[in-house]
Amino acid sequence: MYVGILQVELELPEPTTLKDKRNILRSIKDRLRRKFEVAVAEVGPLQIKREATLGIAVVSNEPKHARARIQSALEWLESHPDVRVSDSSAEVL
Repeated sequence: MYVGILQVELELPEPTTLKDKRNILRSIKDRLRRKFEVAVAEVGPLQIKREATLGIAVVSNEPKHARARIQSALEWLESHPDVRVSDSSAEVL
């Protein structure tokens, strides 16, 4: 069993309130779950309006598959118009 882990730090230019931030992130997390079949959670400070850290994980029977899945999720986030990826780290255990 292999576990792919991705931690992504995001900048959100749009939200003016924490409620706006939650709505944007809920949409992004739902799409990531559906599109890439990964587990997603906000793992960073919750009270900062314009920053978010997401933890993304996938379980696979092959390390190559786990790596490809988290890489695809990262590329999708990098192309998303509502956020900017400021940092990321990935590993397969």
